[in-house]
Amino acid sequence: MIVRIHRCATKTWYYKPSAWLIMLFQGMNPCKSSSYNHMALSYIGSTGSWKYADSNMANGVQDDQPENEFTDKYKIIHTTNIEIGNEPVLFKAWLENHRGKKYDKWHIIGLIGKLLHIFKRNPLGADFRKMVCNELVLSMIIRFCGVTIGDPDNYDLLMTADLVESL
Repeated sequence: MIVRIHRCATKTWYYKPSAWLIMLFQGMNPCKSSSYNHMALSYIGSTGSWKYADSNMANGVQDDQPENEFTDKYKIIHTTNIEIGNEPVLFKAWLENHRGKKYDKWHIIGLIGKLLHIFKRNPLGADFRKMVCNELVLSMIIRFCGVTIGDPDNYDLLMTADLVESL
């Protein structure tokens, strides 16, 4: 089974300011076409079409999003295909286990503090009990690719993208 991991940029105008802040805190130039503020997964759903899964502050982890619904909100900047074996039932069960897991502003404040070197680790994170977008990707990599990492709360978008590219 192939799972696609996407780096994305927010299209929705009212989320643009926070998207730009995420990019700036990650050391990216928001005006560059290669900059991104979000990560997501896609997979072939039961209907044979691509479905998208991601995590955002408003809805938490959501899956089964149709491609057109997802691409209305996000511009896909880069995609990496990952082979996770022939386990679509296990993958779907894994997604359902994470559905609705939300994160809050404290989770993000802790990550910003880590990025600004105020903290050595994110003291306001919650491992995988709450999930920002890149933690959904990290959880999938751990579960299906056998990768071992330290505290997922200490991974930012760039670290996660580097890990994905190393697979």
